[in-house]
Amino acid sequence: PFRIAESIAKSYDALFANLTGATVAGFTTVKGSTGAVLTASLFLDAIQALEAAASGKGAPGPYVAVLHPKQWADLQDSLIGLTSGVLAYVPASYEAISAKGSHYKGQFMGVEIYTSSYVTNDGTDHQGALFAAGAIGFASGMPAPLAGAAESMEMGEVMIEMEREADKAMTRIVGHAYLGMSVIDDQRGCLLISAV
Repeated sequence: PFRIAESIAKSYDALFANLTGATVAGFTTVKGSTGAVLTASLFLDAIQALEAAASGKGAPGPYVAVLHPKQWADLQDSLIGLTSGVLAYVPASYEAISAKGSHYKGQFMGVEIYTSSYVTNDGTDHQGALFAAGAIGFASGMPAPLAGAAESMEMGEVMIEMEREADKAMTRIVGHAYLGMSVIDDQRGCLLISAV
C-alpha cells in the first residue's frame, strides 16, 4: 500500500507537467509554421517577439523554453551548424542537472531550456513555448486531514488517505490534490510550433 501511495503522490508531477503543456499552448504569439522543424533562427524570432512585446516595452527576462524532445532534437541539429561564439549553446552541467532535474538541457541565448513529453500536439505540430516569469501561474492545495477519518499523510502536494477493511482483506488508498493553471500575461509568452 505504501508503494501505491507513493505512486499516487508522484502522479502529481505528471499532472503538473500535463497542465503546463496545455497552458502554454494557449499563447497567442506564434513562431514557427506547420510541418517545419524548430531551428535556431525560429528560437531567436521567439526571443525577439518577447523583447518587443507590450507595444515595444518588452517582456522582462529571464526566459524559459519548454520543448518536446523532438523539438529539442531539431533545435540541436540547427545549433550544430552555428559557428559564431556569440550564439553559443551552453549545455547543462552535471551540477545543473542535479539541481534542476534531468529534463534541463542548458542555455541558448540566456534562455533556460527544458524538455517535456507532455508538450501538446495537434496531430501535426508540437506546441512548445518560450516565456518569461509571470506568463503563467498556478494554484495548488490539498484537503486537511479530518480527525477520526481514515489514516492520512501528506506526500508532497498530495493528501493520501488509507482505509483498511480487515474482514474483506481490502485496503483502499485515495489521493487528493487540487491544481489549476492559466495564462496570466499572454504578452510574456510565445508558442513555438514545429513538426511532430
